[in-house]
Amino acid sequence: EECSIKACHRHATKGLGIRFCDAHYEEFRNHVRENGATVPVEVENQLQQQVAMLKKQLEAVGATAVEYVELEVARQRMQDAVQRLMGGDEAAEKEIEKWDQAIRMHPDYQLEQEREAKAWEEANTPKNEECLVKMRGLVPPDVASASLDFLMQAGLSKTAAQRIQTKKALWLLRMHQDDIKRIHIADLRGKYGNQGLDISEMRAIWQCLPRDFDNDGDGKKAEWLGMFRQKLQELTTKEERNALSRAEVRHTAYKAVAEDAQFFDPHAEIKKVQRMVSTAFAPTEQATVGRGGNVQIALDSITEEGEASAKKVEDAKERPPPAKALNTGLMAQIAAGRGGGRGGGRGGGRNSGAIQQFSGNRIKFD
Repeated sequence: EECSIKACHRHATKGLGIRFCDAHYEEFRNHVRENGATVPVEVENQLQQQVAMLKKQLEAVGATAVEYVELEVARQRMQDAVQRLMGGDEAAEKEIEKWDQAIRMHPDYQLEQEREAKAWEEANTPKNEECLVKMRGLVPPDVASASLDFLMQAGLSKTAAQRIQTKKALWLLRMHQDDIKRIHIADLRGKYGNQGLDISEMRAIWQCLPRDFDNDGDGKKAEWLGMFRQKLQELTTKEERNALSRAEVRHTAYKAVAEDAQFFDPHAEIKKVQRMVSTAFAPTEQATVGRGGNVQIALDSITEEGEASAKKVEDAKERPPPAKALNTGLMAQIAAGRGGGRGGGRGGGRNSGAIQQFSGNRIKFD
């Protein structure tokens, strides 16, 4: 987002409705002060009432409203509290918690975090892509159904094959993003957790993760994603300082695997799992899982098998059971049940003087 001043192309960092770069934000504030611009009384009263209501709502759930101060002021007060705590003032602990919360919830801090995340993403995407190709060369497209013998026959060492088979976070490398979006938070935290992953595995998985999830009203999936990125950022920072442990550089399971080994096609198509929909009057399309690794709908096969089964049922109905023997054949049981079986199926204001005088043709409005 650029500064709202037309001739300025610097990043907008401050302001609410109209956003400016640091320099033009201070210029705007000084202009407003010099011209005595004020908020209309009725607007100020309405805002105060709204703030009071919000504070009561927070108190009702046992929370306390965060005091708004400039970000640098909050940071300085937190540093002061830390110094007091280190000097033996135990009461400063609550002050630290208070200012830490004020910093983390500050709009300017959140913008800083967004800019840092974007810069990190741009700087690390090439390496992440490289690791994704490398790891997909070790993980088959049908990893969910691949046996240990199959992985070893493809060329993987036993330890590497066992890691790929049991470390299910690696299975995300061969999963469509739309399917990852639907994974339950419990599975993201457990089954697909990132504990013990080396930096190459973490880079590869991050590169194939979606940046938003389905059914995430409580934001827990977004929190999981943020924690994953935070851990990866910590690893990349350690990598820059050459401070990674051996296990963080590469897990010992890959000791016998060449760095450039490619046992499977890293560019194989990743298909989205088909979601089955059934009604009371239409049969459900059955899914079959095969060596392709992705679920495929075999409609033609279903039709052929259905017709063959129907013919067998009719034949069984016409053929009487053998003498002195129980009619226990599967087709005969189905035939017998056909006769009586079960069925189913986002303002304006009057304060325009100073602000309009400042803006003129300099503000860019959409």
